[in-house]
Amino acid sequence: MFGIRVQGDAGDTKEGGFFGYVSGGTVKSFTIYGDIVATKTQTQGELSGLGVIGCATKATITEIQSCVTISCNKDVTYLRYVGGIVGYQKSTDISKCIWWGYIDLGETKIDAVGGLSGYNQGDGTGSITDCASYGTIESNYAGSVNLGGIIGYINNPNVVIKDCIFAGRFEIGEGTRDVNISAVGYVRNVSELS
Repeated sequence: MFGIRVQGDAGDTKEGGFFGYVSGGTVKSFTIYGDIVATKTQTQGELSGLGVIGCATKATITEIQSCVTISCNKDVTYLRYVGGIVGYQKSTDISKCIWWGYIDLGETKIDAVGGLSGYNQGDGTGSITDCASYGTIESNYAGSVNLGGIIGYINNPNVVIKDCIFAGRFEIGEGTRDVNISAVGYVRNVSELS
C-alpha cells in the first residue's frame, strides 16, 4: 500500500492509524508507506494509541513492513502511546515486523513512543519477537520522555521481547530532560528481555 494518509483528531478518536482498534484478530503480511498526522491533543489519562494499528488487544500482528511517518500539528500539546507498528499493545503478540519510518513529534508533550510499539500494558501475555526497527524518532519536548527504538514503555510482568534489533536513531532537542532512551525506553515489571 502506497501513499496513504491518515489525518485526524487524536482527541476525538482514542486510537488513530490505518487500523484504529484491533481486538482478537490477526493483522498480517503487508507493506505500507504513508503518513499519520495527529491534529488535536489527546486527553491525559484516556486510553489512546497512534500507529499503523492504533490499539491492539488480544491480537496477533505479524509480517508487517512499515515505512510510515507519524507527526502532529504544532498546536497539539499532548500525545501518548505512539508506535511505528502499534501504539497501544495489550495481550498482543507482534512478530516478524519491520519499521523504517520516521516519528517526529516536535515540541509536543509525549508519553511512551517506540519504533515498534509505544506502550505494552499488563493483564495478560504479550510479546515482540523477531522484529527490526531502523527508523528515526525525534522529539524536541522540553520535559521528560520515554523513547524506545523497539518499545517506549513496558508495564507488563508477562511480556517477552526476544530476538529484536534496533539500528535506527534518536534526535533529541537540547531542552529535553529526564530522558529514558534505549531499545526499550522504560521498563516497569517484565519477565524476559533478550
